Amino acid sequence: MSRRDVLRMSAVGLAMAGIGVACGNDDDAPAPAATAAPATAAPTQTVAVVSRKEGRLAHLILTPNQYTRTMADAGRQTVEVLGISAYTEGNTNLDPVNSVDLARQYIGSGHNMIWVSGIDGSEVRPINQAATPAEAYHSQMWAAGPWFMPVDTNEYYTAFWDLHDPPNIYGSTKLMCQEIVNRLGSAEGKIFHIAGFPGGSLAFRRTAGVHQAVDEFPTLSIVGELPGSWDPVLAQQAFQDLVGRHGKPDGVACSNDAMLTGVLPAAEGLGYTPGDDVLFCGQDGNPDILENIQRGEVFSTNFHGPHSFAVHPITRMYDTLQGVEFGPIERQMWVNGIHVTQENVDGLISRYYGAEDRLPFDPILASRVHNPDSWDPQTSLAAIHLEEYWVGIADPPSGYQLPSDWSEAAAAGGIAETDALYESHYKIKMDNFDFTGVQL
Repeated sequence: MSRRDVLRMSAVGLAMAGIGVACGNDDDAPAPAATAAPATAAPTQTVAVVSRKEGRLAHLILTPNQYTRTMADAGRQTVEVLGISAYTEGNTNLDPVNSVDLARQYIGSGHNMIWVSGIDGSEVRPINQAATPAEAYHSQMWAAGPWFMPVDTNEYYTAFWDLHDPPNIYGSTKLMCQEIVNRLGSAEGKIFHIAGFPGGSLAFRRTAGVHQAVDEFPTLSIVGELPGSWDPVLAQQAFQDLVGRHGKPDGVACSNDAMLTGVLPAAEGLGYTPGDDVLFCGQDGNPDILENIQRGEVFSTNFHGPHSFAVHPITRMYDTLQGVEFGPIERQMWVNGIHVTQENVDGLISRYYGAEDRLPFDPILASRVHNPDSWDPQTSLAAIHLEEYWVGIADPPSGYQLPSDWSEAAAAGGIAETDALYESHYKIKMDNFDFTGVQL
Protein backbone atom coordinates (compact mmCIF):
# COMPACT_ATOMS: atom_id res chain seq x y z
CA MET A 1 0.00 0.00 0.00
CA SER A 2 1.40 3.38 -1.00
CA ARG A 3 1.64 6.42 1.21
CA ARG A 4 -1.09 8.02 -0.85
CA ASP A 5 -3.35 5.00 -0.21
CA VAL A 6 -2.86 5.17 3.54
CA LEU A 7 -3.39 8.92 3.72
CA ARG A 8 -5.94 9.71 6.37
CA MET A 9 -7.69 13.02 6.67
CA SER A 10 -9.82 14.04 9.59
CA ALA A 11 -12.04 16.97 8.79
CA VAL A 12 -13.21 18.49 12.03
CA GLY A 13 -15.26 21.64 11.58
CA LEU A 14 -15.32 23.54 14.83
CA ALA A 15 -17.77 26.37 15.30
CA MET A 16 -15.73 28.66 17.47
CA ALA A 17 -17.03 31.56 19.47
CA GLY A 18 -15.40 34.85 18.53
CA ILE A 19 -13.22 36.38 21.22
CA GLY A 20 -12.13 40.01 20.97
CA VAL A 21 -12.70 40.33 17.20
CA ALA A 22 -15.87 39.27 15.43
CA CYS A 23 -15.12 36.78 12.67
CA GLY A 24 -18.51 36.52 11.03
CA ASN A 25 -19.67 35.36 7.63
CA ASP A 26 -19.79 38.76 6.00
CA ASP A 27 -17.20 38.12 3.31
CA ASP A 28 -18.28 41.28 1.51
CA ALA A 29 -17.14 43.56 4.32
CA PRO A 30 -14.43 45.92 3.11
CA ALA A 31 -10.88 45.00 3.96
CA PRO A 32 -9.26 47.33 6.49
CA ALA A 33 -6.63 49.78 5.44
CA ALA A 34 -3.09 48.84 6.38
CA THR A 35 0.24 50.51 6.14
CA ALA A 36 2.46 49.63 3.20
CA ALA A 37 5.57 47.50 3.71
CA PRO A 38 8.47 49.87 3.09
CA ALA A 39 11.95 48.73 2.08
CA THR A 40 13.48 50.39 5.11
CA ALA A 41 15.39 49.17 8.11
CA ALA A 42 12.50 49.14 10.56
CA PRO A 43 9.68 46.58 10.37
CA THR A 44 6.32 47.81 9.19
CA GLN A 45 4.38 49.77 11.80
CA THR A 46 1.26 47.76 12.43
CA VAL A 47 -2.11 49.28 13.21
CA ALA A 48 -5.23 48.16 15.03
CA VAL A 49 -7.97 47.04 12.67
CA VAL A 50 -11.53 45.83 13.02
CA SER A 51 -12.46 43.26 10.42
CA ARG A 52 -15.24 40.82 9.70
CA LYS A 53 -13.09 38.58 7.51
CA GLU A 54 -13.74 34.98 8.37
CA GLY A 55 -10.78 32.67 8.86
CA ARG A 56 -10.96 28.98 7.96
CA LEU A 57 -7.81 27.11 8.96
CA ALA A 58 -6.45 23.84 7.53
CA HIS A 59 -3.49 22.17 9.23
CA LEU A 60 -1.13 19.91 7.27
CA ILE A 61 0.38 17.60 9.92
CA LEU A 62 3.90 16.28 9.36
CA THR A 63 3.33 12.80 10.79
CA PRO A 64 1.40 11.62 13.84
CA ASN A 65 3.53 11.69 16.99
CA GLN A 66 3.34 13.29 20.41
CA TYR A 67 4.96 16.52 19.25
CA THR A 68 2.63 17.04 16.30
CA ARG A 69 -0.45 16.11 18.34
CA THR A 70 0.53 18.60 21.04
CA MET A 71 1.02 21.21 18.32
CA ALA A 72 -2.36 20.37 16.77
CA ASP A 73 -4.07 20.67 20.15
CA ALA A 74 -2.45 24.07 20.65
CA GLY A 75 -3.60 25.02 17.16
CA ARG A 76 -7.20 24.21 17.95
CA GLN A 77 -6.92 26.25 21.15
CA THR A 78 -5.41 29.18 19.25
CA VAL A 79 -8.27 28.99 16.75
CA GLU A 80 -10.74 29.16 19.63
CA VAL A 81 -9.03 32.11 21.31
CA LEU A 82 -8.76 34.14 18.09
CA GLY A 83 -12.29 33.36 16.97
CA ILE A 84 -11.30 31.62 13.74
CA SER A 85 -14.43 29.93 12.45
CA ALA A 86 -13.17 26.48 11.42
CA TYR A 87 -10.29 24.07 11.97
CA THR A 88 -9.52 21.06 9.75
CA GLU A 89 -6.45 18.86 9.65
CA GLY A 90 -4.90 16.25 7.39
CA ASN A 91 -1.88 13.97 7.73
CA THR A 92 0.82 14.35 5.07
CA ASN A 93 2.54 11.09 6.08
CA LEU A 94 5.90 12.78 5.49
CA ASP A 95 5.13 13.00 1.77
CA PRO A 96 5.40 16.45 0.13
CA VAL A 97 3.15 15.27 -2.73
CA ASN A 98 0.43 14.52 -0.19
CA SER A 99 1.03 17.92 1.37
CA VAL A 100 0.40 19.70 -1.93
CA ASP A 101 -2.66 17.57 -2.70
CA LEU A 102 -4.15 18.28 0.72
CA ALA A 103 -3.49 22.00 0.41
CA ARG A 104 -5.23 22.12 -2.96
CA GLN A 105 -8.22 20.23 -1.56
CA TYR A 106 -8.56 22.54 1.42
CA ILE A 107 -8.13 25.69 -0.66
CA GLY A 108 -10.73 24.37 -3.08
CA SER A 109 -13.18 23.83 -0.21
CA GLY A 110 -12.83 27.42 0.97
CA HIS A 111 -10.08 27.34 3.56
CA ASN A 112 -8.12 30.60 3.48
CA MET A 113 -5.43 29.80 6.06
CA ILE A 114 -3.10 26.84 5.38
CA TRP A 115 -0.77 25.93 8.24
CA VAL A 116 2.02 23.80 6.74
CA SER A 117 4.53 21.56 8.48
CA GLY A 118 7.38 21.56 5.98
CA ILE A 119 8.80 18.19 4.92
CA ASP A 120 11.66 18.92 2.51
CA GLY A 121 10.54 22.33 1.24
CA SER A 122 9.51 21.13 -2.21
CA GLU A 123 5.86 21.56 -1.26
CA VAL A 124 5.90 25.29 -0.58
CA ARG A 125 6.08 26.64 -4.15
CA PRO A 126 3.12 24.63 -5.53
CA ILE A 127 1.14 25.45 -2.38
CA ASN A 128 1.79 29.14 -2.99
CA GLN A 129 0.72 28.71 -6.63
CA ALA A 130 -2.56 27.17 -5.48
CA ALA A 131 -3.12 29.70 -2.69
CA THR A 132 -2.49 32.89 -4.66
CA PRO A 133 -5.49 32.93 -7.05
CA ALA A 134 -7.76 31.88 -4.16
CA GLU A 135 -6.35 34.65 -1.93
CA ALA A 136 -5.57 32.05 0.74
CA TYR A 137 -2.74 32.65 3.18
CA HIS A 138 -0.21 29.97 4.09
CA SER A 139 2.58 29.71 6.63
CA GLN A 140 5.50 27.26 6.41
CA MET A 141 7.59 25.75 9.20
CA TRP A 142 10.94 23.97 9.43
CA ALA A 143 11.71 23.24 5.77
CA ALA A 144 11.83 25.93 3.11
CA GLY A 145 12.07 25.50 -0.63
CA PRO A 146 15.63 26.32 -1.74
CA TRP A 147 15.89 30.05 -2.32
CA PHE A 148 12.14 30.47 -2.04
CA MET A 149 11.17 32.43 1.03
CA PRO A 150 8.09 34.60 1.68
CA VAL A 151 9.88 37.68 0.37
CA ASP A 152 10.56 35.83 -2.89
CA THR A 153 6.86 35.76 -3.70
CA ASN A 154 3.63 37.46 -2.69
CA GLU A 155 1.84 38.31 0.56
CA TYR A 156 -0.08 35.01 0.61
CA TYR A 157 3.06 33.21 1.79
CA THR A 158 2.84 35.04 5.09
CA ALA A 159 5.89 33.81 7.00
CA PHE A 160 8.49 31.08 7.38
CA TRP A 161 9.33 29.84 10.89
CA ASP A 162 12.37 27.73 11.64
CA LEU A 163 14.07 26.45 14.75
CA HIS A 164 17.28 28.30 15.41
CA ASP A 165 19.65 25.48 14.67
CA PRO A 166 22.53 24.82 14.91
CA PRO A 167 22.43 26.84 18.22
CA ASN A 168 19.42 25.04 19.77
CA ILE A 169 20.55 21.44 19.31
CA TYR A 170 24.20 22.42 19.74
CA GLY A 171 23.46 23.43 23.33
CA SER A 172 21.55 20.25 24.15
CA THR A 173 24.26 18.04 22.65
CA LYS A 174 27.06 19.92 24.37
CA LEU A 175 25.43 19.42 27.77
CA MET A 176 25.33 15.66 27.17
CA CYS A 177 28.89 15.55 25.86
CA GLN A 178 30.21 17.43 28.88
CA GLU A 179 28.56 14.90 31.19
CA ILE A 180 30.07 12.01 29.22
CA VAL A 181 33.54 13.53 29.55
CA ASN A 182 32.96 14.09 33.25
CA ARG A 183 32.21 10.38 33.62
CA LEU A 184 34.85 8.98 31.27
CA GLY A 185 37.70 11.31 32.15
CA SER A 186 40.44 10.99 29.54
CA ALA A 187 39.00 7.83 27.98
CA GLU A 188 37.61 8.02 24.47
CA GLY A 189 33.86 8.07 23.98
CA LYS A 190 31.61 6.96 21.11
CA ILE A 191 28.64 9.04 19.98
CA PHE A 192 25.79 8.00 17.67
CA HIS A 193 23.71 10.55 15.81
CA ILE A 194 20.18 9.78 14.62
CA ALA A 195 19.54 12.45 11.98
CA GLY A 196 16.35 13.94 10.54
CA PHE A 197 14.66 13.73 7.16
CA PRO A 198 17.38 13.59 4.46
CA GLY A 199 17.62 16.69 2.29
CA GLY A 200 15.63 19.05 4.49
CA SER A 201 17.16 22.33 5.64
CA LEU A 202 16.22 21.64 9.28
CA ALA A 203 17.86 18.21 9.22
CA PHE A 204 21.00 19.75 7.72
CA ARG A 205 21.22 22.41 10.42
CA ARG A 206 20.61 20.03 13.26
CA THR A 207 23.28 17.67 11.98
CA ALA A 208 25.68 20.62 11.84
CA GLY A 209 24.82 21.52 15.44
CA VAL A 210 25.45 17.98 16.71
CA HIS A 211 28.80 17.81 14.94
CA GLN A 212 29.80 21.25 16.20
CA ALA A 213 29.12 20.23 19.80
CA VAL A 214 30.89 16.86 19.63
CA ASP A 215 33.91 18.36 17.86
CA GLU A 216 34.56 20.57 20.89
CA PHE A 217 35.50 17.47 22.93
CA PRO A 218 38.76 15.88 21.66
CA THR A 219 38.07 12.53 23.33
CA LEU A 220 34.63 12.14 21.78
CA SER A 221 33.77 11.23 18.20
CA ILE A 222 30.68 10.46 16.15
CA VAL A 223 31.32 6.88 15.09
CA GLY A 224 27.96 6.32 13.44
CA GLU A 225 25.20 8.41 11.90
CA LEU A 226 21.98 7.35 10.18
CA PRO A 227 18.71 9.12 9.35
CA GLY A 228 15.65 8.42 11.46
CA SER A 229 13.58 10.83 9.35
CA TRP A 230 11.76 12.28 12.40
CA ASP A 231 10.02 8.89 12.88
CA PRO A 232 10.32 6.75 16.08
CA VAL A 233 10.22 3.42 14.24
CA LEU A 234 12.81 4.42 11.66
CA ALA A 235 14.98 5.90 14.43
CA GLN A 236 14.75 2.66 16.40
CA GLN A 237 15.92 0.72 13.35
CA ALA A 238 18.77 3.19 12.79
CA PHE A 239 19.94 2.83 16.39
CA GLN A 240 19.88 -0.96 16.21
CA ASP A 241 21.85 -0.86 12.95
CA LEU A 242 24.47 1.41 14.51
CA VAL A 243 24.85 -0.85 17.54
CA GLY A 244 25.34 -3.79 15.20
CA ARG A 245 28.14 -1.93 13.45
CA HIS A 246 29.85 -0.16 16.34
CA GLY A 247 28.76 -1.77 19.60
CA LYS A 248 27.49 0.11 22.65
CA PRO A 249 27.78 3.90 22.42
CA ASP A 250 28.49 6.27 25.31
CA GLY A 251 26.03 8.85 24.05
CA VAL A 252 23.25 9.18 21.48
CA ALA A 253 22.14 12.51 20.01
CA CYS A 254 18.74 12.42 18.33
CA SER A 255 17.80 15.29 16.04
CA ASN A 256 14.34 15.38 17.58
CA ASP A 257 12.60 14.04 20.66
CA ALA A 258 10.09 11.99 18.67
CA MET A 259 12.92 9.77 17.45
CA LEU A 260 14.14 9.37 21.03
CA THR A 261 10.84 7.69 21.88
CA GLY A 262 11.84 4.89 19.53
CA VAL A 263 15.51 4.76 20.46
CA LEU A 264 15.05 4.52 24.25
CA PRO A 265 13.09 1.21 24.26
CA ALA A 266 15.52 -0.17 21.68
CA ALA A 267 18.40 0.59 24.03
CA GLU A 268 16.60 -1.07 26.92
CA GLY A 269 15.86 -4.08 24.73
CA LEU A 270 19.58 -4.47 24.13
CA GLY A 271 20.26 -4.47 27.85
CA TYR A 272 21.42 -0.87 28.21
CA THR A 273 20.26 1.44 30.99
CA PRO A 274 19.40 4.90 29.64
CA GLY A 275 21.00 7.59 31.75
CA ASP A 276 23.46 5.13 33.28
CA ASP A 277 25.68 3.35 30.78
CA VAL A 278 24.33 5.32 27.77
CA LEU A 279 23.41 9.01 27.81
CA PHE A 280 20.81 10.51 25.47
CA CYS A 281 19.94 14.02 24.28
CA GLY A 282 17.33 15.39 21.93
CA GLN A 283 15.64 18.51 20.64
CA ASP A 284 12.07 19.87 20.85
CA GLY A 285 10.87 19.29 24.42
CA ASN A 286 8.20 16.63 23.95
CA PRO A 287 6.36 15.93 27.21
CA ASP A 288 7.32 12.26 27.39
CA ILE A 289 11.00 13.14 26.93
CA LEU A 290 10.71 15.79 29.63
CA GLU A 291 9.42 13.03 31.92
CA ASN A 292 12.40 10.90 30.87
CA ILE A 293 14.63 13.79 31.96
CA GLN A 294 12.86 13.90 35.32
CA ARG A 295 13.64 10.21 35.80
CA GLY A 296 17.25 10.61 34.65
CA GLU A 297 16.82 8.49 31.51
CA VAL A 298 17.50 11.37 29.09
CA PHE A 299 20.15 13.90 30.00
CA SER A 300 19.13 16.98 28.01
CA THR A 301 16.95 18.44 25.30
CA ASN A 302 16.19 21.88 23.94
CA PHE A 303 12.67 23.18 24.36
CA HIS A 304 11.06 25.65 21.99
CA GLY A 305 7.61 24.23 22.52
CA PRO A 306 5.30 22.71 19.91
CA HIS A 307 2.84 25.36 21.11
CA SER A 308 5.11 28.07 19.64
CA PHE A 309 4.70 26.57 16.18
CA ALA A 310 0.95 26.75 16.57
CA VAL A 311 0.51 30.19 18.10
CA HIS A 312 2.91 32.13 15.86
CA PRO A 313 2.05 30.80 12.37
CA ILE A 314 -1.68 30.94 13.07
CA THR A 315 -1.60 34.38 14.68
CA ARG A 316 0.51 35.75 11.80
CA MET A 317 -1.95 34.43 9.21
CA TYR A 318 -4.83 35.77 11.27
CA ASP A 319 -3.26 39.23 11.54
CA THR A 320 -2.46 39.28 7.82
CA LEU A 321 -5.98 38.19 6.92
CA GLN A 322 -7.32 41.08 8.97
CA GLY A 323 -5.17 43.60 7.08
CA VAL A 324 -1.92 43.93 9.04
CA GLU A 325 1.16 44.01 6.84
CA PHE A 326 4.64 42.99 7.94
CA GLY A 327 8.00 44.21 6.74
CA PRO A 328 10.27 42.01 4.61
CA ILE A 329 12.73 41.21 7.39
CA GLU A 330 10.11 39.83 9.82
CA ARG A 331 8.57 37.42 7.32
CA GLN A 332 11.35 34.88 7.98
CA MET A 333 11.96 34.19 11.67
CA TRP A 334 14.09 31.97 13.89
CA VAL A 335 12.49 30.43 16.99
CA ASN A 336 14.95 30.15 19.87
CA GLY A 337 14.67 27.59 22.65
CA ILE A 338 15.81 26.95 26.20
CA HIS A 339 18.02 24.05 27.28
CA VAL A 340 16.42 21.53 29.60
CA THR A 341 18.00 19.27 32.21
CA GLN A 342 16.82 17.97 35.57
CA GLU A 343 17.53 21.42 37.01
CA ASN A 344 14.62 23.18 35.27
CA VAL A 345 12.41 20.42 33.87
CA ASP A 346 9.80 20.50 36.67
CA GLY A 347 8.87 24.14 36.10
CA LEU A 348 8.79 23.69 32.35
CA ILE A 349 6.39 20.75 32.57
CA SER A 350 4.16 22.71 34.95
CA ARG A 351 3.77 25.68 32.59
CA TYR A 352 3.60 23.98 29.22
CA TYR A 353 1.99 20.62 30.01
CA GLY A 354 0.27 21.23 33.32
CA ALA A 355 -3.33 21.18 32.06
CA GLU A 356 -4.92 20.11 28.79
CA ASP A 357 -7.47 22.93 28.91
CA ARG A 358 -4.84 25.64 29.27
CA LEU A 359 -2.84 27.15 26.40
CA PRO A 360 0.58 28.23 27.75
CA PHE A 361 0.68 31.24 25.41
CA ASP A 362 -1.81 34.06 24.87
CA PRO A 363 -2.52 34.49 21.12
CA ILE A 364 -4.42 37.72 21.79
CA LEU A 365 -1.33 39.18 23.42
CA ALA A 366 0.80 38.04 20.47
CA SER A 367 -1.58 39.53 17.88
CA ARG A 368 -0.86 42.89 16.23
CA VAL A 369 -4.59 43.23 15.57
CA HIS A 370 -5.46 43.09 19.25
CA ASN A 371 -2.28 44.64 20.67
CA PRO A 372 -0.71 46.85 17.99
CA ASP A 373 1.61 48.60 20.45
CA SER A 374 1.96 46.14 23.33
CA TRP A 375 2.16 42.81 21.49
CA ASP A 376 4.30 40.18 23.17
CA PRO A 377 5.51 37.08 21.27
CA GLN A 378 6.12 35.24 24.58
CA THR A 379 8.85 33.44 22.62
CA SER A 380 12.41 34.40 21.78
CA LEU A 381 12.34 35.19 18.04
CA ALA A 382 15.02 36.53 15.70
CA ALA A 383 15.26 37.44 12.02
CA ILE A 384 16.75 34.93 9.58
CA HIS A 385 19.74 36.18 7.59
CA LEU A 386 18.71 35.13 4.09
CA GLU A 387 22.18 35.67 2.64
CA GLU A 388 23.48 33.01 5.08
CA TYR A 389 20.55 30.63 5.40
CA TRP A 390 21.25 28.42 2.39
CA VAL A 391 25.04 28.25 2.72
CA GLY A 392 26.07 24.59 2.58
CA ILE A 393 22.53 23.47 1.72
CA ALA A 394 21.74 24.67 -1.79
CA ASP A 395 23.40 26.93 -4.33
CA PRO A 396 21.27 29.79 -5.66
CA PRO A 397 19.63 29.29 -9.04
CA SER A 398 21.41 30.89 -11.95
CA GLY A 399 20.76 34.63 -11.96
CA TYR A 400 19.02 34.62 -8.57
CA GLN A 401 19.15 37.78 -6.51
CA LEU A 402 17.69 38.42 -3.09
CA PRO A 403 14.50 40.53 -3.29
CA SER A 404 15.33 44.23 -3.38
CA ASP A 405 13.00 45.17 -0.51
CA TRP A 406 14.68 42.65 1.78
CA SER A 407 18.21 43.58 0.63
CA GLU A 408 17.61 47.30 1.07
CA ALA A 409 16.10 46.80 4.51
CA ALA A 410 18.95 44.52 5.59
CA ALA A 411 21.58 46.96 4.28
CA ALA A 412 19.95 49.73 6.32
CA GLY A 413 20.35 47.72 9.53
CA GLY A 414 16.92 46.08 9.46
CA ILE A 415 18.00 42.71 10.81
CA ALA A 416 19.49 44.19 13.98
CA GLU A 417 16.54 46.56 14.36
CA THR A 418 14.04 43.73 13.94
CA ASP A 419 15.85 41.63 16.53
CA ALA A 420 15.90 44.56 18.93
CA LEU A 421 12.20 45.26 18.34
CA TYR A 422 11.16 41.66 19.03
CA GLU A 423 13.41 41.49 22.08
CA SER A 424 11.90 44.69 23.46
CA HIS A 425 8.39 43.23 23.13
CA TYR A 426 9.44 39.87 24.59
CA LYS A 427 8.21 40.48 28.13
CA ILE A 428 6.83 37.09 29.18
CA LYS A 429 9.89 34.86 28.93
CA MET A 430 9.78 31.21 27.94
CA ASP A 431 11.30 30.27 31.29
CA ASN A 432 8.74 32.29 33.24
CA PHE A 433 7.13 29.22 34.74
CA ASP A 434 4.65 31.31 36.73
CA PHE A 435 2.83 32.47 33.60
CA THR A 436 -0.40 30.49 33.26
CA GLY A 437 -1.37 31.39 29.69
CA VAL A 438 -5.02 31.18 28.67
CA GLN A 439 -7.57 28.99 30.43
CA LEU A 440 -10.13 27.63 27.95
